Amino acid sequence: RFVVESVGTPLAKFGPTKELVEAIRDALLGHKRAFDAGVLHCDVSEGNVLLCRHPSAGFKGFLHDLD
Repeated sequence: RFVVESVGTPLAKFGPTKELVEAIRDALLGHKRAFDAGVLHCDVSEGNVLLCRHPSAGFKGFLHDLD
């Protein structure tokens, strides 16, 4: 896939603490799903977890950079 717009907000720009905790929780759930599908993400770090502030997304954070 080719993304032509910015997606997500850096984790360092979180608002309330609850937003940070929910984003990390959702990124970890995404990591588990990827692992269960046979994908091993070897770089889980602050730079690879992004906040999702789109109200209809259904999640608060996600893990990216799966190369």
